[in-house]
Amino acid sequence: MNNYVLIKVGNKPNLFLKKIVNMGINYSNLVKGNKNIILKLKYDDYLKLSKYYKMYNIDVLKYYGYIYLKQSLTNNIHVLIGFIIFLIIVILLSKLTFNITINHNSNEIKDAIYEYLNSNGIKKIHLLPSYNKIKNIKKDILINNKNIIEWIEIEKKGTNIIINVIERKITKKTKTIKPRNIVAKKNGIIKKIICNQGEIIKKTNDYVNSGDIIISGNIIKDEEIKQTIPANGKVYAEVWYEVNVKYPLQYKELLFTNKERFNIDINFLNNKYSLRKNLYTKYHKNHLIKIDRLGIIKYFMGNMQEVKYVNQKISLNKAKEKAIILATKKIKKQLTNDEYIISKKTLKFYDKGSKIDVDIFFKVYEDITDYKNIE
Repeated sequence: MNNYVLIKVGNKPNLFLKKIVNMGINYSNLVKGNKNIILKLKYDDYLKLSKYYKMYNIDVLKYYGYIYLKQSLTNNIHVLIGFIIFLIIVILLSKLTFNITINHNSNEIKDAIYEYLNSNGIKKIHLLPSYNKIKNIKKDILINNKNIIEWIEIEKKGTNIIINVIERKITKKTKTIKPRNIVAKKNGIIKKIICNQGEIIKKTNDYVNSGDIIISGNIIKDEEIKQTIPANGKVYAEVWYEVNVKYPLQYKELLFTNKERFNIDINFLNNKYSLRKNLYTKYHKNHLIKIDRLGIIKYFMGNMQEVKYVNQKISLNKAKEKAIILATKKIKKQLTNDEYIISKKTLKFYDKGSKIDVDIFFKVYEDITDYKNIE
């Protein structure tokens, strides 16, 4: 592969051409400007002109061949060194344990396993255990915790240790439910009553206050209480909420420009190495490779696309719609699958210049079941 350079001659370009012809130096790709010329030379011939660099104001615009690779390597040596350091660290980090996950809800079981793992040197930022060590640990955990653990599996996934446990079940006595009434949790109009046990006191479309008895645990016959039981069932009612929402009339919108450049970033212990520094003020990273190891080392390779924030205004009607959507989400967040919004209505609407203030009234189909023991 031949080495070439593309140069620009900024002083006495015609004399320069005569000079290199007299020296027997060939050139190509000649482009003449008003006060300068651009041409392509062999790299060895360019070196022969070293004493004329200042005289003719010669600048190298581009390298070709092996010399191009050499110059690129020299200019980006800090990135290359950072990448090599990164690879070494990644190899070392891949031998360490970064996370231990025990898939079980019991804190007692988790604590017992963590304690045993720690005593055997298996903990975060320590070497991953071997297959034989894991096999022996599984056996010891089962022997020492046979009263609470039925089965255990320990596996390595990359730098993580995943532990699955089955608890040894001990039959527990059924909890006795005391005699009770089902009462209203809040004010509302009854829409549905499901009674599995007890005596229904109220009916559909009755208005109830918080604490009113809906299903009684007292079984009455001939105007006498014959039996007292724990009432069981569910009551759904129409209840009401008034929600206040403030929504801005101005906002910042994120826009992507057409400017995009390839970049490499390495961040090791807060020391940052970058192929292209200060590329854009604000940007979005479209990564080809992205690695983050506990914040100790971060590596990114991909395109950086410039972004800008532009101030936008919205109309009063649009802001009002957005405010209602926001209020609706707030109500839905507290509802279960069998609850829903019946209707909604805007009560008050204020324009406060930079924002609006909206009061919204909601009718909600909601479970109002609550319990009160019968003394």
